[in-house]
Amino acid sequence: MNMEDSKQDESLNRALKAWQVPQPLPPRFQEKVWNRITAQERAPARSPRQTFDAWLASVLFKPAFAPAYLAIVLFAGLGGGLWFGREKSSQWDKELAAKYVQSVDPYQSPRR
Repeated sequence: MNMEDSKQDESLNRALKAWQVPQPLPPRFQEKVWNRITAQERAPARSPRQTFDAWLASVLFKPAFAPAYLAIVLFAGLGGGLWFGREKSSQWDKELAAKYVQSVDPYQSPRR
């Protein structure tokens, strides 16, 4: 610890000693504080999954994120539809090509 830190600590200690609370504490304040502390200590430990879920809920479930959610769902739906449409179109192209070959040459075996 250097001299500057010790001077700050001394001034902090003086300020804390001089500090007075003008209003009295609510009735049974200390008892309620200790009850909360013991309840927290008795609470079962949360798993990492529960901790992550709680964090996710606190961060994501806010009205400010609604437009972002809507945009993500919209783009995911459009992307999925586009991908599915291309797959289906490719499948239909192959089927139609096989049917065309059969219509031109009925003895040609269909390729699949």
